[in-house]
Amino acid sequence: MKELLLAFAMNFALSIFTFAAGALNLSGAIAALAVGMTVLVLGGWDWFYIMLSFLLISIIATFFKGDIKKRVNREKFEKSGGRDWKQVLANSFFPLVFSLFNYFAPSNLWFFAFLGAMATAAADTWSTELGVLSPEKAISIKTMKKVETGESGGISFLGTTAGIIAASLIGSTAVLLRLINSKIVVFNAFILAVAIFSGLLGDLVDSYIGATVQANYYCPKCKKTTEKKIHSCGTKTKLIRGYKFVNNDIVNLSACGIGALVAVLFALIV
Repeated sequence: MKELLLAFAMNFALSIFTFAAGALNLSGAIAALAVGMTVLVLGGWDWFYIMLSFLLISIIATFFKGDIKKRVNREKFEKSGGRDWKQVLANSFFPLVFSLFNYFAPSNLWFFAFLGAMATAAADTWSTELGVLSPEKAISIKTMKKVETGESGGISFLGTTAGIIAASLIGSTAVLLRLINSKIVVFNAFILAVAIFSGLLGDLVDSYIGATVQANYYCPKCKKTTEKKIHSCGTKTKLIRGYKFVNNDIVNLSACGIGALVAVLFALIV
């Protein structure tokens, strides 16, 4: 009981901080608290700490040079400002499902699936948040042509590198927890490799979905592409690519599922 109270206090404090700092809105903070506690109860402390590490590195990426990113966020992204409950759930739905499966049928494969989903979510967050700071224009993962900064499906060296680092941090957290629990001072490269590989592949899949089926609109007034149905200038935009129901939350959810699948397949094959 004391451990649950401690976990709740940690999770609650972090949720309050992210809400106060503007990283999450109220619904997002409540969702993050609920998700964290559910993962702890179903998956255990290792799973909880991995999810907590994802939240921490996401906060770092969000606030890093935040003032510079505000203009791009307002113009390009469907949602700007604090993340809401839908955005939280898009990144945590599969981890929640895997923790539930592991509770009733414990298996290392569920852990690898969880790790792959978390690594993908972290990689996508860092590649998006830091990729927009790239001095070089991004290129479309589909056409390999240069695109505007922040455009769906765009990738850059900086963004991809940031994604790999984020996936590495999630993998390193898992490795550290494994070493602490097993008390064996051996670097588990396999877990780290699974996190990096699945995170990178999931992040690239996220970009490809963004470049193909995600809804992308055009503002006739500003002559810019955007994820918004109403551009930041107040002008109604026109759908030029993808499907209206495929927004960024759907893309993130799909990418996390692919990342989880990649992690499981990698674990089975290797």
